[in-house]
Order: sequence, then structure tokens, then C-alpha cells
Amino acid sequence: MLQRNPAPVDRGAPATARRRHPGRRPGRGLAHPGVALSLLVAAVVASGSAIGALLAGGSLGRDIDTLAGHPRTAVAADWIVIVGFGLTLVLGTVLATQVVFDPHCRAIAGFARLAAVLAVVGECAGILASGLDQPVAAAVASVLTVGAALPASLVAITGLGLTAVRLGAHVRTDGPGLAAEPGPTVPTGPAEAGPRTRWRRGYDTGRGPDLQALDAAVGDRIGVGLSGGGIRAASVMLGAFQDPDMREKVLNRARYLVAVSGGGFVAGAFQQALTAAGPAPTGDETVLRDPRLAFVEGSPEEDHIRRHASYLAANPVEVLVALGLLMRHLLLNLVLLFGPAIALGVLAGCFLNRVPLTSLRVAADGTTTRLEFAAEARTTWIAIAAVALLVVLSWLGAQWAAAHCDPSGRPGLAHRLRHALNWATPAIGLVFWSVVALTLGLPAVIWAAAWILSLGDRTAALGGSVGAVLITYGASLAALLWRHRKYLTDDSPQIPQAVPRGVGQILLVILALGALAACWLLLFGGAATTVLGADHTGDWVGAVLVLLVVVFLGGFVDETTLSLHPFYRRRLARTFAVRSVRRPGEPALAVPLAPAERTTLSRYGVVAPAVARQFPEVIFAASATVGDGRTPAGANRVSYTFSSEFVGGPEVGYVPTSKLERQLSPRLQRDLTVQGAVALSGAALAASVGTQNAKWYEALFAVSGLRLGAWMPNPGFLTGQTGRGGRAWYEPGLPRVRRMSYLLRELFGAHPAGAPLVQVSDGGFYDNLGLIELFRRRCTTICCIDASADSPPVAATVAQVVGLAYQELGVRVHLDDAPFATTPGSGKPPTDRPSLPGLDQRMSETGVMRVRFTYPPESGLPADRRTGTLVVAKALLWPSLPYQLQAYAVDNPVFPHDSTADQWFDDGQYGAYTALGRALGAAAAAALTARVDDPAVTPPAGAEKIRLSCARPAPAASTP
Repeated sequence: MLQRNPAPVDRGAPATARRRHPGRRPGRGLAHPGVALSLLVAAVVASGSAIGALLAGGSLGRDIDTLAGHPRTAVAADWIVIVGFGLTLVLGTVLATQVVFDPHCRAIAGFARLAAVLAVVGECAGILASGLDQPVAAAVASVLTVGAALPASLVAITGLGLTAVRLGAHVRTDGPGLAAEPGPTVPTGPAEAGPRTRWRRGYDTGRGPDLQALDAAVGDRIGVGLSGGGIRAASVMLGAFQDPDMREKVLNRARYLVAVSGGGFVAGAFQQALTAAGPAPTGDETVLRDPRLAFVEGSPEEDHIRRHASYLAANPVEVLVALGLLMRHLLLNLVLLFGPAIALGVLAGCFLNRVPLTSLRVAADGTTTRLEFAAEARTTWIAIAAVALLVVLSWLGAQWAAAHCDPSGRPGLAHRLRHALNWATPAIGLVFWSVVALTLGLPAVIWAAAWILSLGDRTAALGGSVGAVLITYGASLAALLWRHRKYLTDDSPQIPQAVPRGVGQILLVILALGALAACWLLLFGGAATTVLGADHTGDWVGAVLVLLVVVFLGGFVDETTLSLHPFYRRRLARTFAVRSVRRPGEPALAVPLAPAERTTLSRYGVVAPAVARQFPEVIFAASATVGDGRTPAGANRVSYTFSSEFVGGPEVGYVPTSKLERQLSPRLQRDLTVQGAVALSGAALAASVGTQNAKWYEALFAVSGLRLGAWMPNPGFLTGQTGRGGRAWYEPGLPRVRRMSYLLRELFGAHPAGAPLVQVSDGGFYDNLGLIELFRRRCTTICCIDASADSPPVAATVAQVVGLAYQELGVRVHLDDAPFATTPGSGKPPTDRPSLPGLDQRMSETGVMRVRFTYPPESGLPADRRTGTLVVAKALLWPSLPYQLQAYAVDNPVFPHDSTADQWFDDGQYGAYTALGRALGAAAAAALTARVDDPAVTPPAGAEKIRLSCARPAPAASTP
């Protein structure tokens, strides 16, 4: 849990310490469910007494009469109502500070507790002023009472409801669940803080940062990294794995295969083709699981991928289906976001009808409105000034107390006063903004909406709303599909480069979001004007129906189903989830996995035991978005990986995969699969957007449903509960449904680091090569295939990941001048052919760079094993490529940098990129051969058995 007043996170603290002690300290008494139940019962009794007093002749209308210019004192029944509801507000806000999980919301709940007290005090002051015949003072007190009671009521209702739900769940829990089950043994090592503790903690892969004894016996660990880049990268990776040398000398001897985005498409295809999990073959069928033959050139499974390379939509009908899904998701999201505008607008109009803080009256002709203040205008301004004065005095008092605190730091009266006033200042500020919103903001919005509607008819307003929806739809398509080309110029000749983002897109996005915001306010104000000055039962019924629809969609429909993620996952599975099956007397066939076959990560993420020696352990690298200062400035994503053993990353913690699967609801289990991991590792939203730090685009994605990521379990949340012996009654568990609150979090960019779920998306937002995860596993021979299509002439992706490797793990990669050999224009064309300016300026000297890297002592590796070899094979053009590839490059000036936005490859693109991949695979294998075959670094006897001992064997029943 997080602290009530969050402190800066010590990124140097041991990982287990941060995960097991998140920092939230429960209240001394409320930590026991019996105390909370007693407070809940007391609140129910108090509110019940107040309701009984109302039925017996009491009234809640004293403040209303006072604001209307008829102040009066309270009778006996009124005092029971005041005490009953006042006590309910206080107890509800007290419980809210315990059950609200988000630290910011918990702080607001604490402020609302003071607001509840101020509401009771204001009510008593108003009664006293009325008894002394001071109408202005009584009206000011009533304004303050209403302004303080509104936020206190909302928080109290939330606190009481959540308390009842959490206590009920605590009673119904039959077993301890995941939170109380013993987690994996994580060696913590020395806990002393130091400047490089951050590096040491970065080597945690689920079993702690210490080097395991079995791992230490392996002399050389080979790792393969597959970069992101959508279908472009997938085609290159598939071609690379089709090269015999790459498959025999590198892939079959590697221990780890880390895949990102498009690389994950191919890694997932191999994983699902080679796993022993799945339904038993029928009849005389035999499932072929041979890593030497899977997806080779001309194989049925490779032909299946070739025929589905345009995996999102292969024909006009599928394009229309995809566009229809986008429109459906947009409309459902708009219902969720705009439905509350109608319901809240009607409630606001009824509130102003009943409580005359400000009087808004529709003229007799029904076409104009005028803004008038209730009673005397000075009442409102006096109330605002009074609360503002309290805020200023509280702040000045805090400054005075700070100046008189004991310099030695010992707590004294001044110290305690400073602490109290620092808390009270924003609490009073909450009341101030509530008063301003009720007396000025709310009436102004309604008046402005009524004025705009009076300029035309309601049909025009409806047309404007429809136009806003169409603008948003068009902006969503533009963000997804816009692809234009430009020339990047410098001192070298012009180089064609696909640039999928332009100023026009940004302007269209801003226009769409501005139109939606204006329509929301217009809808809110228009709904309020329909009930001003009259009691329209039809409006109430309509508002209730809309509210019911919003509650149903927001409370029972999974937020992920309103995005493109399920569609994206299914389309990827249709293309890359395939088995090779042979029947007697027939050639092998490619049989796609059935849509209903759930490829659970713990079972399908392990290859068949018979072939485990010939294929590495697969890790799907995604990224998680976290806030609360857990990431450096300008970055808000951390590593989040999927494997058959663990899910998570060093910053968010790890959870055993099989244990997590048993605790998730069916809706979340759909994404904790091999197919879900493949989709999430490549969930780049709209690839044409580029970086995810563009807030305008993030808001558009949230509104339109153009989202490919999903909210997944936060391992740090679960391991934090484990460290305390299980989930406390006031703590939330993993949700069964990702409700509307997660859509709102995406819309406003709220990503608490300690929340039950974190938003998981494309691993390329953290590391597009998978190199960091290979370093984290202390590989000493690494081959990365880079199809990320950097903007020429620099290898930007390699440079960024190399810098990140040093920051995260202390690994120094000695690039020297190696990257310049892969710079377009550095290659010299053969002298026996004529010059081709359109091609020669794009030629690099080589497509492969080979460099050294060095691990720091914090890696735990012995000093004589801290130096390794890294080979990066980039998707470039170089002179020794086959003629057909060079000819294709002449006809297609953007090759091999087709935009990642282009996920509709034709056969020519697929063939060219797979051919380029085969050439890259051969070149990379040649560069690694000396390193791998060197007797001094060849894994010792038994090393393969050590590697296999760490893998999870598939169930025997699933083995053919």
C-alpha cells in the first residue's frame, strides 16, 4: 500500500523491501474488522434516527429557507436530524480514509472528514445566527454548510458502501487466496543502501537478484532478442529463423528468447507450435513438434502465415468489419462518458431548484435565460471570502509554526501545529472550491449552455453532437492509418523514410477532443435547463434510464471489451497460432488453433519436453505504465514480462504464473495466455503515433476505444499483501471485471504504482530490442535482430537501449565505431555494375555490428565472466544482398523501412522482408560462430540439463 502522504520512492532500496512494505499504515483501531463493523452499524443507526426524525416532523429545509430569505431556528426534531446526519457524515468519511485505496483519493477522503465537521459547525452557527436575528450571517453559514456537506456526503456514501462491500467480501472468503499463499523464495542479499543498489536490484528475474547456484555453473548463456515492428519485424524474424545456420548454431543452443511486439508474433508462433499442451490428437493424427522443421521455407505453417500476412484485414469485407468495430466501441465509450452528463445535468437542475444558492430561471418564452443570485449577491461573496480567509490564515499559521520548529528536529508544539495546519489548509481549500463550484461554476456552465441552445434549435445541437462523434471517428482513423512519406535531408543525399505522423494529425486530435469536451458541457447544461423551474417527470425517467445503462456498462462490462484489444488478439492468433499435423498417407497440414482453445501461459508457454533442448525459454517483453515517481522524468513505463514461470518485472515485482492464473477471473485469464502475451507485447495502440508520451493521443485512444493494451495484475500489489500475511479487510482484491474506473484512469492518465492492476502495452515503449531482459538474465552471448526501422542515418534504437542498459543494470556496451558500418551510405556498391543513385545512397557497409559489453560487479558474475559479445543484425541494405532484394529495393524506395502503421502486407512485402531476414540470420550466425564455438566459452557438460531444470515440464497427459 502507499503512504497517506506519499514520500519520495527510494529507488535504491531492495526490491523485496519495496514490494512487501508499500508504506500504507492502517489506522490503529480500524485495522480490525470488528471496529469497522461497529462504526458502520453506528452510522446506519445514526442515519436511521435522522430519517425517523424526518418522518416525525423534522426538516432538512432550514438552510433552504434561510437562503430564500426566511431564516428560522431549529425545533427538537431538527436537532435529531442534524446530529444523525452529521454523525453519519463524520463516520462515513472516517471509514473512507481506510477503505479508499488510491493515495490521492485517500487524501481527499481525509479532507472530506474535516469538511463534515465544518458542515456540522456551520449548521450550528446558522441556527445561532437565526436566533440572534442576523439574516446575512445565517445565510453565509448556510452557504458554507451546503458547500462543506456536498463533498463530505459524496465521500461518506463512498466510504460506507466500500466498507460494507469489503467486510462482506472478508466474511465470504473461504480461503486465504493468493495474498496469503507463500510466494517464491527470493534471496534478498545484503540490504545496505548504496549508489549501485539500484543496479543490483535490476537483475531480479523472479527469484531475486542473486545469481542462482545452478545458473552459476553455466559458463556461457546465449540469448536471442527479437525487436518490435509489427508485421514488418515478424517477417524479418521468421526469415532469420529460416536460415539453417541461425537455427542450428544460435537458436537451438540459446537459453533465452526475448521477444517484443512483432518479434513476439514469431516467438509465439514457435511456442504454440512446439508446446505439448492442448487437446489430444484425434484418430491417427500426429502433431509435429520438431524445432528443426517448424516454419521452414515451404512448410505448411509458413505458408499459412504467408497467406495471412495482412492479418488485420485481408479483404474489403474484413476492413468494413474492423471499421464497424471501431465505430461500435466509440459509441459505447461515448455512452459511458456522456451518459453521466445527462444524469448529472438533471440532478444539478433539480438541486438548484431546491437549494437557491443561485437562481436560474427560464424566461416565459422558453428561449432565453438570465442569471440571478439568491437573496442578496453579497451573501455568496461573503461566504467565498470567509472560506478563502480561513485558507490563508491556515497557511500563514503553518509558515509561522515552521519558522518556530526546533532546529534539532525534536517534536514539539510548533512541530505538531505545523503538521496539523499543513493538513488543514488543503482540507479547507476543498470546501472553498466546493462553494465556488456550487455558487459560481455550476450556474455559469448551465447558463452558458442555455444561451448557446437559445441561439438555435435543439436539432442543431444534436447535429453538433453527431458531428463531434464523426470528427472523433475520423481522428481515430487518422491516428491509426495516416501514413505519409517525406525526405529527411542533411549533408548527405535525400533518403526516403516512412514518417507516420504529421502536424495535421495533432490538430485533428485536438479538434476532436475539444469538440467532445464542449459537447459534454453542452449536454450537461442542456439537461439541467430542462428541469429548471419545473418538475418534469419524463426528464427524471430519462435520466434514470441513462444512469442505469451507464451503471450496467461501467460496472458489469469489461473495459477491455470496449477496445480493439480482443479483436487484435484474435487476428494475431488467426495468423500465428497454428500446428503442423500429419495424417497417415497425407502430407502435413497447418491446422490453426481453435478460437476456444485457451493457451494458458503456464502450460502453453513451455515447449514439449522432447524438444526442450533445442528451443530456448521464451519471454514476452511488454511494458507497464506506473506513476508516483517510480520512473525517471519523461518516462512512465517499466518492464513487464510474461513467461511460463513468472509475470512481472523488477519495478512492479513478480508473481508465479501458475499461481496467478488460478486467482484470476475468466475475463482476466483470457489475457494471461500465450496469445494474450503476444498481443500485449505488441500493443502499440496506433503505431503511427510513435511515442506514447503524447497526452492528446492517449486521451483520444481512451475516448474512441482505439486501445490495444489491457489492464493486468500488478505483482507488487499482490506480493505486498503476501508480505503482511494476507489481504486485510480494508484492502481491495484483484477485480473480476475491469470497470469504467479504468477507462477514466486511461483518460486522465492516473496510474498509481500500488494499484491492483497496471496498464500493460507494447514492450517497445521500454526496450524495443529485448536486450535489457537478456542482460537481466546475465547472458554473455547475445544476438539481437533489429527490425525497428530507425530513421536514417543513425541506429537510434541501439543507442537508446545501450544507454538504458547502463542506467538500469550498469552494463557497459562498447559500441566504438561499430554502428557507423550500418549507416546508410557507408556501403560501396560493386564495381562491376552501373551506379544506381536511388539504391547506393541507402547501402550500408554491413547489416551486422559485433561489439563487446561488460557487466558490473553488482551482476553477481565472477570477474572472469563479466565480458560478453553482442551481435546486432539490423534490417538494412548492404552490397552482398541477393539481386532480387536489391531489385525490390529499387522499385520500393522506402524498403526496408516500411511504416509500422502498415500492418496490411501484401505478398511482395512479405517475401522481401522474409528474404532480408534470411540474409540477416546468416550474417548474424556467421558473426556469432566464433564466439559460440570457442572451447573456452562453450557451456560445460551438463549445462543443458541445468537449463532444463529451470523449465516447467508440460503435463504428461498432454504429451503425445
